[in-house]
Amino acid sequence: MIGILKGRCPPRIMKTMGVHGATIRGKKAVAAETWRLVLECSMAQVGRASGILQRLGLTPGHMKLLMQLDQDEGRAMGTLAHSFRCDASTMTWLVDRLEERGLVERRMLPSDRRVKAVALTPLGVETKAELAKRLYEPPPELLALDRDALERLKAALTKIRDAGQESLLEDPGSVTGVARATG
Repeated sequence: MIGILKGRCPPRIMKTMGVHGATIRGKKAVAAETWRLVLECSMAQVGRASGILQRLGLTPGHMKLLMQLDQDEGRAMGTLAHSFRCDASTMTWLVDRLEERGLVERRMLPSDRRVKAVALTPLGVETKAELAKRLYEPPPELLALDRDALERLKAALTKIRDAGQESLLEDPGSVTGVARATG
């Protein structure tokens, strides 16, 4: 029956019937639409995030850097520049601005005193915590979903995130994420 219909039926009908090639295209179309929705939802939150950053006197670059640092263990400037996909002078500029505000400090790495590392100050730890608290507060649109829908969405997004992290370990030079570097 499907062989007879092939070429006579519109692709959307063949897709509904589960014809092999159409099913694959159908899945890709659903994935594309889902990704578009994820990006639209993310972009809708950019204004909210920008307002939070403005009130704290921070830029998106400052936020990204703060969220990657902690107080106890410094991160090498070169590693940070590599993970941000920027040159050393750009990273130096970002660190300088945060250092001027008392949010980060430069340290020597115990393993190699020639390498400058960056760590959060106590004020930086407080600022990062406040930033995370505000940024990670779920928007009303998400809170409107029932718990089951939230659990399914969380599971799906976790699976996507984890798969992306695994691919970065296989290809640390990937454009989509943070590359590993030393020094």
